[in-house]
Amino acid sequence: IVSLPDSASGEVEVADKSSGVALSFRLLGTPPSPRADVDGLAFYAEAGIALRLSEGGVEDFVSLPTKPAREEAHYLVDVSRAAGLRLVGNSLELLDAQGIPRLRVAEPYLIERGGALEPARLRVDDCAYDTDPRAPWGRAVTPPGSTPCTVSVAWSDVEYPALLDPAWVSAGSTRARDTHTA
Repeated sequence: IVSLPDSASGEVEVADKSSGVALSFRLLGTPPSPRADVDGLAFYAEAGIALRLSEGGVEDFVSLPTKPAREEAHYLVDVSRAAGLRLVGNSLELLDAQGIPRLRVAEPYLIERGGALEPARLRVDDCAYDTDPRAPWGRAVTPPGSTPCTVSVAWSDVEYPALLDPAWVSAGSTRARDTHTA
């Protein structure tokens, strides 16, 4: 279940209906830009943001017309409805009490001038998380310890203009495997 805000400064909510695990997020430093729905996208023109509902979640496109002072974006993320967090393979998973991944912030990337995809790096601040690459089932869940968390996306060596694309999706979504490097 996805709920989109009326303004770019509002929070997007993504919830897994079967487990109740949910997150809400907003891009920090975003001006209050009104939402306009066009061809299946929610545009926040003054903020340079477009949201697209996808199977299992929402893609968050952030327009970067020129190189920013710092090549990173920071999201305030409410994880209070997740039992635990897991940061593995440049993807953040939100777990239920049994350790089952229910929601995911998929590996972020940028589409740079010319259309090339460039990977970005995901970082979590202000919350605890598991980094063990083994499957999370049957292990103790690492509770976030606080909410909200700051989730940052950083990149470098990108040709501008560029488009940042983190996806906030169900853990059952295949989006996280679309840009694998194997």
